[in-house]
Amino acid sequence: MKRMLFISINDHVPWGGSEELWSKTSLELHSSSDVNVLVKWWPEKPQPIKLLKQNGVKVFYKGHCTLSFKEKIKKKLFRIKPKVKHDLDRKGLESLDLVVISLGNHLDTKLFYYTDYLEKNNIPFVLVYQLVTDLRGCKDEPINRFKETLLKARKLYTLSKDNTEKLKLQFAHNFENIEQINNPFNFEAKQLPFKNKNSSGFCLALVGAYNSLHKGHDVLLKVLSQDKWKQRELVVNLYGSGHNEEHIKRLVEMYGLTQQVIFNGFVADKEDIWRVNQGCIMPSRMEGQSLAMLEAMSYGRMVISTAVGGAPELIDDNITGFLALAATVPLVDDALERAWEKRNTWDEIGKLSRAKLYDVITEDPVNTFSKKLKALLV
Repeated sequence: MKRMLFISINDHVPWGGSEELWSKTSLELHSSSDVNVLVKWWPEKPQPIKLLKQNGVKVFYKGHCTLSFKEKIKKKLFRIKPKVKHDLDRKGLESLDLVVISLGNHLDTKLFYYTDYLEKNNIPFVLVYQLVTDLRGCKDEPINRFKETLLKARKLYTLSKDNTEKLKLQFAHNFENIEQINNPFNFEAKQLPFKNKNSSGFCLALVGAYNSLHKGHDVLLKVLSQDKWKQRELVVNLYGSGHNEEHIKRLVEMYGLTQQVIFNGFVADKEDIWRVNQGCIMPSRMEGQSLAMLEAMSYGRMVISTAVGGAPELIDDNITGFLALAATVPLVDDALERAWEKRNTWDEIGKLSRAKLYDVITEDPVNTFSKKLKALLV
């Protein structure tokens, strides 16, 4: 049986959207391969990690290398500090046939810690880029090192044409070992019934971490601060949590939007979100392929989005949704204005949006990615 290892480079939060693809794929492949995962240790284990362990996937934690009996004795009796082993140099991770490394930040230099070891030990690896952006700079030396590392990977996987081109731009190289895949969503989702405006008006959902640089909450709130939007029957429901929550709340108060912008926290059941919202709004400055966008479309909801990540491939502007060319106040305002003019047809636009999604993504993304990895194991 082939032995695989999935590594998540994410070390800053217990769980995030960028974890969904590798975790679901590792579970899918568990029946045919010896699947292991390496993640950061958190006091409270995320539910997906618990699920992996319950299903027999072996979970290892970074920095938690097991000491041998002899090393434990030396440490206890002689206070000899044992030599720190590499995260990959431990029992249970010998003779790896393939390593899959998932990155939420394409400039994360923690990557080298793992790829240097893999190269030294002739272990094949692939890289999954959940987000590539041109809003982060990088000096020449690390750019060159990244490029050389990417060239040694068996495959590079990105989630959109936008991210593919930005990866080439950031590292100044036309990589030939690059392929595009898709993020997972409920592929069997059904069109949800459409509810016309409620007593508060029309409802749009912004689903995502409270990270304004990434998700553009600040841009949207500035748009909504205009008198014309305050006078319209429009409510924006925010779903999520994150390190900018206090700042976003202060902006809502400063702009006098407490009746129009509602904080709903994290909602686990996505159907609960899309039952009460007629559309999705995403003023993001950067994306790979937004899970919120995929979920909204799968349930038959139209999307207003900036033209970043996978949005231009999934949204036909003014037909299946609405695109703002960038996360600026005038451009987001224009896209929202065009959507508002067609608010009485959001139901029909949502149905077209759902059809477009399944026209572009014709197979469950987890199945597709699993097949690609299996092909590399042959």
